[in-house]
Amino acid sequence: MNKINNINLIKLFLSSSENHLIINQVNEEIGLFYIYATQVIASDQNLNVYISDEANTKNSSDLFGEIKIPIIKTNNTHHIKVILSSNKKIIIITDYKNFKKFAHEVKSINGYDHARDLKIFLNENLNIKDNNLFKYCVEMPIFTYSETSKFLVNKEKYFSDQMLQKEKNFIMETRKAIFNLKNKNTNIKNLYNKIKEEFKYKKFNFLTY
Repeated sequence: MNKINNINLIKLFLSSSENHLIINQVNEEIGLFYIYATQVIASDQNLNVYISDEANTKNSSDLFGEIKIPIIKTNNTHHIKVILSSNKKIIIITDYKNFKKFAHEVKSINGYDHARDLKIFLNENLNIKDNNLFKYCVEMPIFTYSETSKFLVNKEKYFSDQMLQKEKNFIMETRKAIFNLKNKNTNIKNLYNKIKEEFKYKKFNFLTY
């Protein structure tokens, strides 16, 4: 029997009576992908998933019957124990150390599977099967929301993967040049200028998105 994938695990958790789900975010960027994916899945189930700092957050519902479920980001082990002792439905996003410590107690998702999860999410939840977009989001998971939104608005003119490849090539060549300058103990001004060149490129390239 095939192991259930993490996207379906989120769907099942949200619709179940289980109270806690723990996600190893790996890093901030991957964590943001899982927050976005969870919010999209929750919306399909008339649920509202939101970020909160409170361990004792209560689930609530509005006049339209939409149930609100908090996501709490914490690497504090005691904080997680307090959350898991509650009977409220809460999603915890944490680091790998705490993920390993508590994964056997509750439903859990390992963010190291994010590439597979991202592909499933794009295909099944957003009905996006564009390989260029998938590659871009795997490289830059922090931009999954903005890139998928851009694609859905005008998929015929989507070109982020080309921009990513251009950026990667430029940065790779620049870093190679920096590495060579360091090894040759060259003039410090030349090294400084090359590092500044990379910084400027990344800064202005970000502004184009």
